[in-house]
Amino acid sequence: MTDARPFHFKHFSLFHHRSTMKVGTDAILLGCWVEVKPDDVVLDIGTGCGLLPLMLSQKGVSQVDAVDIDAASIEEATINFEASRWRDHLRDICADINDFLPEHIASVTVRPNELVSPVLDDKKPVLDILAVTEDGRKIIIEMQQERRKAFFPRLYYYGSKLLAGQLKKGSRYQNLLPVIVLCFTNFTTKHAGCPKGQLVYEYQHREKVGGGLFTGLHTTYICELPRLAKKALDSMNPIETWFYILRNCHNFAEKPAGIDSRYDHVLEAAKTNLVPDMERTQYFRAMLSEYDKQDIGEAYYEEGRADEKLEIAQSMKAKGFGVATIVELTGLSAEEIEAL
Repeated sequence: MTDARPFHFKHFSLFHHRSTMKVGTDAILLGCWVEVKPDDVVLDIGTGCGLLPLMLSQKGVSQVDAVDIDAASIEEATINFEASRWRDHLRDICADINDFLPEHIASVTVRPNELVSPVLDDKKPVLDILAVTEDGRKIIIEMQQERRKAFFPRLYYYGSKLLAGQLKKGSRYQNLLPVIVLCFTNFTTKHAGCPKGQLVYEYQHREKVGGGLFTGLHTTYICELPRLAKKALDSMNPIETWFYILRNCHNFAEKPAGIDSRYDHVLEAAKTNLVPDMERTQYFRAMLSEYDKQDIGEAYYEEGRADEKLEIAQSMKAKGFGVATIVELTGLSAEEIEAL
């Protein structure tokens, strides 16, 4: 008989029985090893049951986009995300990342948080994802939630570092392989001379007047999700359809008219939205052990200020905590809690 009980961590629990990427030692060690900052936005390609997004959310990142081509994996990851305290910072996407590139990604390699540089005081790039094509070319995949002043220079620097790091002493320059920087943004920027409605912006080294390509060794693609203006799905090309899916898949409750069978795995992942609210609530509550509930309660108490106690108590009450537990952790009276 298959053991279908959830896997418990200190601050969250998750199911992993249907996912292609289950809870394992390698994933747990990676989640512990990766260093993150509060304003980091993370892209997890091949998320499986969603273990890494949950571990990184626990470390305090601002947002995680979890991508997997397997519908069952995304469905299970969605359930795990909804049962966590970080549900508002986690986004599940059932998609094939190769649909955004002219190249086919052969593998995705996790690198150290900072690339090693031979120059001691050199600024070291911090990469989100580094993908490798079948012929060995490098693709940097970056996610940017908010506009930053040095956004473009940072992308250029990242690509240049990977280009410069290919050759060792005695290597031939013709052995250089192209580097691609692929960035998804949740905002728009100005692109001089580009037509209205363009979604993907390609930057390369070109001659200023004639526009001739210099080498083609460094290409940056900017994919600005908010630029999608089309509403009719049947008029969208594959890239436009994926933009639509990335922006709206969390709202899918049934198959939208105009999406063909190629995207059925996305709709399978969205079926969790059809579960009645009461059943979903009971299911999420069943995932939490008493230790998890105690941890969550203590976290609410430690993070709260005096003027936030009522809001914290209301949230705990909605999550199914008993009145006695809320009284103990917030200091409010039973009467105050009952009145919420």
